[in-house]
Amino acid sequence: MPASEERRVYLLGDQTFDYASSLASLFRSDNPHLIRLFRECYAALRVGLGRLPLHTCDSTPKITSLADLLTRKQDGCISPALDQVLSLVHLFASFIWCVSLVTIQVTLARADRMQATFDW
Repeated sequence: MPASEERRVYLLGDQTFDYASSLASLFRSDNPHLIRLFRECYAALRVGLGRLPLHTCDSTPKITSLADLLTRKQDGCISPALDQVLSLVHLFASFIWCVSLVTIQVTLARADRMQATFDW
């Protein structure tokens, strides 16, 4: 393969982890950062699926959301590539969720310190 056609593969996360229940819980979150992540990931996935050759579109499930894709996964009806997509979405969503929790805890701790300053 010529150097100009070099390809790279990036693997993230544990491919053996059963993320389905955790991702389903994250889908139910009202966290605005997660909502935006899921909306933008779904939009990007739709664009990517739309670029597939016609002969592969027949085997690609018709989905209306990432939650719908997760349901198809649980039914055993998605390809390994789409399973990988969900795995990565779970990885990023879990990171955002954890960062959000830490941010809330730090904010509350600061508010408690400020309140203690004013308690005489």
